[in-house]
Order: sequence, then C-alpha cells, then structure tokens
Amino acid sequence: MRERNVEELLKLIVQLEATEFVGVCKILGVQLVEKGEEKDKARERSFEAIWSDVCEKVDGLNRRQRRNLRRIVRAAVKGKDEGDR
Repeated sequence: MRERNVEELLKLIVQLEATEFVGVCKILGVQLVEKGEEKDKARERSFEAIWSDVCEKVDGLNRRQRRNLRRIVRAAVKGKDEGDR
C-alpha cells in the first residue's frame, strides 16, 4: 500500500510545471544547486541527481506528510488541467 501511494505521488509530481517542481523540491529540502569550492560559485545539479533525491525524500515521508504533499500536488495538477480548457 505504501509503495502504491509513493508511486502515485511521484506520477503526480512528474505532471508539474518546472516552477511547481522547484516548489516541491523546496518543500522536500532538495538542493537544486551545489555550492562550489570558490566563494559565490554555484553549480547546477543534474536532473537525475535531483530526481533521485526527490524520490528518496518522498519515500522517507510519513503518512501524514505524504498525504499533505499529495493534496498540494493534486491541486497544482488539477489547476493546470482546468487552465487548459
């Protein structure tokens, strides 16, 4: 059951716009850039690394946190679908 809920949530996240995905990353605490060795130098992380962290964080959420995140993501996806009409 837990795996199904995590899988459903990840499928919803995939449907998000880029800015909404960044918001989900922020909620989950996933870093989008790596701080460089030099001061004020930051390097973008690959999408694969970001997605891996998102999957890991979603898998680590407790039931209540997953449910709350699913509500947020569903509302964003539903709002996008209604805007297409």
